[in-house]
Amino acid sequence: ADAPDGTYTAITAGGSHTCALTTGGTATCWGANDYGQADAAGGNYTAITAGGNHTCAIATGGAIRCWGDNDHGQADAPGGNYTAITAGGNHTCALTTGGTIRCWGDNDHGQADAPGGNYTAITAGGNHTCALTTGGAIRCWGNKLFGQADAPGGNYTAITAGRLHTCAIAADGAVRCWGTRYFDRPAG
Repeated sequence: ADAPDGTYTAITAGGSHTCALTTGGTATCWGANDYGQADAAGGNYTAITAGGNHTCAIATGGAIRCWGDNDHGQADAPGGNYTAITAGGNHTCALTTGGTIRCWGDNDHGQADAPGGNYTAITAGGNHTCALTTGGAIRCWGNKLFGQADAPGGNYTAITAGRLHTCAIAADGAVRCWGTRYFDRPAG
């Protein structure tokens, strides 16, 4: 689908919809909207994430607002202030301003069972979640059927999850991925 005209500072893709933050901080979404996942809530935001059929954003000031499908509680944002947010298939997780993790929504694989500790980054896949500790280690939880939550050792600086795989940038700059390899071939 074509993106609306304008200038943006952040973008996220969900199951069949896409959302972005304008340079003014408002959210705009396009694509599938059968659950209201593309009906962006008004206000100004600092971060946005799209899940399977829901969207959540961190408002200026740190509160979370969500819209779209809520059949598993994935759009029931908790109170508090947050610095980062990520949406999986039917769950959502966020980093509090203190660096701890809060998750909500579907938990049939343990993907919303956030571990204790302090973190700097978080990412949600289809039914798993991974985060970077303040020391640079990776912790993952949830569905491990394809190894997508079997985190490697070492130190990392960034992390991202797909539906059935996870990738991270190691401290030496190398990319490491784990999980399903069904589509492990170059594009083109």
